Amino acid sequence: IFEAKSESLTTQLKRAESLEQTLRDKLDTTIEQLRVARADLAAKETEYQSEMQRVVDIMEEQAKTLAETEELRDSLGDRVRTYEDQLRESKRCYEVLKHESSAEKKRLEKEIAALSSEVTEFK
Repeated sequence: IFEAKSESLTTQLKRAESLEQTLRDKLDTTIEQLRVARADLAAKETEYQSEMQRVVDIMEEQAKTLAETEELRDSLGDRVRTYEDQLRESKRCYEVLKHESSAEKKRLEKEIAALSSEVTEFK
């Protein structure tokens, strides 16, 4: 009886040792997989941070370009308003000169008519 129990216990012990070794092997494999996963995660995090910095740099450059564009637009708007003001002033001056010229023309026509009358009288 003791021999049969001893053999049974020996068999159970061997199975337990085998199972323990299998579990140790699985644990070692799992630990190695975790190390690899951590390394991959660290690499991906570095890549992500690098990509995010690139995106931030692009956005900052776009913001700078937008600010420059708005500044240029404002400057051009000021120039356009100045040119429009100058054009209005030029048109006003033209109308004044046109009116003065017309009045001067009428005065000269009257003077010519008067001189023509005088010349006719002298003849």
